[in-house]
Amino acid sequence: MYPIRENVTRIVKLRLRGRKPRTFPFRKTPPLMSLFTLVRITLIVENTDLFCYSRPVIELLIINNYHTPGRNIMNTIAHLVARLILTVLLVCPSVTSAQELKPIKLSNPQMDIGRPLMQVLKDRSSSRAISTEKVPLHVLSDLLWAAFGINRPDSGKRTAASARNWQEIDIYVATADGLYLYDARTHTLEPILAGDIRAMTGRQGFVREVPVNLIYVADFSRMGNAPTDKKIFYSAADTGFISQNVYLYCASEGLATFVRALIDTPALAKAMRLRADQRVILAQSVGYPKR
Repeated sequence: MYPIRENVTRIVKLRLRGRKPRTFPFRKTPPLMSLFTLVRITLIVENTDLFCYSRPVIELLIINNYHTPGRNIMNTIAHLVARLILTVLLVCPSVTSAQELKPIKLSNPQMDIGRPLMQVLKDRSSSRAISTEKVPLHVLSDLLWAAFGINRPDSGKRTAASARNWQEIDIYVATADGLYLYDARTHTLEPILAGDIRAMTGRQGFVREVPVNLIYVADFSRMGNAPTDKKIFYSAADTGFISQNVYLYCASEGLATFVRALIDTPALAKAMRLRADQRVILAQSVGYPKR
């Protein structure tokens, strides 16, 4: 499920093999203190692109008591993290760069498919029971066009409304292969990050196995001089229009979907390398229903 993470974890396990277990100075402290310490430890690496891979390995190191009594705990962790990052860069260079990913030119949307609108509205629903079956590229193409594609080429206007036609919402697509940005003008998926960040797109456990996680990001720089509260309000409403388009397409084509707001948005924004004037609004998981 996580080849890079599993590979790094395997390396660390091999390094730990044969070592005599050691004890943290705070071994006898309450569990809450241990959790607090783990949070402090993860702050060391959350500014790097390796955060989502290094945290489980750090947890493994803590479980194995890889620490010398009397030594400063933060120095120990900093040393381990440095070695971990070096290992990842040498063994798994794709974690930190999208250079190995290439733009994906999507097929033209199929206009002769779909069910009657009233039946689709009747069947529209949210479902977390999403299988791990991969979504074909032509289905993803139709899904993204339905979500927020260009349906009036002469004006560049889209399938979902946006306040003052700002078109401020971007759709990022997180898959097992990497993170992409949907470019509606060229109907293309542009590579952003190599590596699987699906687990960071939500706090629910099922999101890490869903084949497609859409991330709706508002770009406030496109919204002119509107007050911040208005930018937040309009971008939330516009995201709702797009999300509903996804719901209707999924109901029509037999897909399951679930829109989500339970996200560690600061951590996700950092992993996605968003600018300060970009904001994660919602995420939406899509895939075939579990049989």
